[in-house]
Amino acid sequence: MKILTQYTSKYFSWIIRALEIQLCISIISLPILIYWGQAFSFIGLMSNIFFGPFLMLFLFLASLLFFTQVFYLPNQWIVIALNTLSNFIFSVLCKGSSSWLISFAIPPFFIIFFILLSAFALIHKNKFNQISKTLYWILLFIMIVISLKQLYKPKNDVVPLKCNNGVVTVMYENNNVIVIDPGYLAQRPSGETWLEYILMPTLNKLYGKSTIDHFIVMQPSIRIFDCISRLSELTEIKNLYFPYWSGTADKRFLTAFGRMRKNLSDKTTIKRIGKYKQSISASIYLESIDQKIPYKDIFFNALNMVSNISNQDLKIYSAKYKNVDTHT
Repeated sequence: MKILTQYTSKYFSWIIRALEIQLCISIISLPILIYWGQAFSFIGLMSNIFFGPFLMLFLFLASLLFFTQVFYLPNQWIVIALNTLSNFIFSVLCKGSSSWLISFAIPPFFIIFFILLSAFALIHKNKFNQISKTLYWILLFIMIVISLKQLYKPKNDVVPLKCNNGVVTVMYENNNVIVIDPGYLAQRPSGETWLEYILMPTLNKLYGKSTIDHFIVMQPSIRIFDCISRLSELTEIKNLYFPYWSGTADKRFLTAFGRMRKNLSDKTTIKRIGKYKQSISASIYLESIDQKIPYKDIFFNALNMVSNISNQDLKIYSAKYKNVDTHT
């Protein structure tokens, strides 16, 4: 019993120490993540502690497998153990979700300075025992998260982002993120990369949001469906808009559309734009224009989005309609 108590005490002490180190690393690296436009995961605080022993076991088995191969020793049991461990780790990682992520907009510099100063001051404070110091790290982390979320609120604005041969527009109104693609995102195969390395970091840095409330697609295509599928893996899309199309869609088009719908979250609502206006908010609405745009064997009406955010009037047309309409 005494040996068990000592073992339990050592294991508890190791967890507390590991949690303290993880909190320290997370707080110090938080300003880098914010300026880089990356989201933060609370699950990461515990997952590193949980996966530490499994990672060490994985490296041990992999090394053992290497040396048995070099010296031509029997290693079937090592292969089975390594495959079992790999499958277990992979199955746990597949449970991850973008809903676990939290983003922070870039705050004033004095908040960043406070974060770093507080972290380094606590590192050099040696008067606390291990449990007390870990509790102070937890308290500091909670204060930082509340400060970043409550002290700095982004304002309503409109941000044009260059994408291929045009512009994808991002709007922020009353804590809602609206993304409008007139048809430029799918012009090149790099659309999925653009979403991951341009759009998502921009949303994180400007608005501190890792979700998209409204994503408006003005020109449906196979490639844009693939882009939306990839975006759904990076974040949650609450409302997705497409124009109605007519004609007989080919198999590749329908397959891409079905794959996109399967990848979307159950919380995503797909809305189709017909001849009637579709209100996005009190100051933003979509309307269909009486001009057909062809894509393979289907046709859909061009769209016009009208908005007035921060007394800034804006109209956005479908990309192909813009090319033939001189007054846009």
